[in-house]
Amino acid sequence: MRIHQSIIFSIFLIGFHFCSGMGYAQTTENEKHIEVSLRMIGHQVLLASGDSTSRVLPIIEENGRYRIQFQTEFEFNPDVLVSAVNRVVEETNLAKNYIVEMVTCDSGKVVYNT
Repeated sequence: MRIHQSIIFSIFLIGFHFCSGMGYAQTTENEKHIEVSLRMIGHQVLLASGDSTSRVLPIIEENGRYRIQFQTEFEFNPDVLVSAVNRVVEETNLAKNYIVEMVTCDSGKVVYNT
């Protein structure tokens, strides 16, 4: 499935939150962990689609939803996508529960979710 380059890869982390009793330094550390983990997912998704040169754009967090945006369009196989996401989430201990959606920027429509 080929998607226009303005694709948004959203990961909704369910049950993942920052403890209010933690200090600023810990929150910053958690935020960095989330960002690095999500960028790893984006990179693995690109590699799985045969693209080793395109960039993963900066991660955007909005209302507890994280978007991974890509520089270029690419094709993706849903099974490969899920496998790549699951592998990185497990390796980085990112979340216990999560939802993954592929959304087009042009229309904002979900083209795949799991």
